[in-house]
Amino acid sequence: MNVVGVRCCRARIEHTFSAWQVYFDRQTGGMLGRFIGHRPSRVTNLFGALIGRAERELDIPREVITRSLRSSIRLDGRLDEKVNQFDEFLDLVSPPPR
Repeated sequence: MNVVGVRCCRARIEHTFSAWQVYFDRQTGGMLGRFIGHRPSRVTNLFGALIGRAERELDIPREVITRSLRSSIRLDGRLDEKVNQFDEFLDLVSPPPR
């Protein structure tokens, strides 16, 4: 297990033979939720940068980091009133799978 701090967020990364898991702390999910609420037009750039950096520097597969970001925002992003539009929005702003 690795604990990685990337500027304003911390993540615990677990890798087993069969699966990856990335767990973000609560503050990261809250920060991402606020960012989505206040700057939705910039989320595409943010997600692309986060996913790209995780792939290049940490060798985390794109699907894993995307799933982990979604989970973190869903749990801690405080988007309760928008939850039914949340997945559609993230489908639009997330980079396509490789």
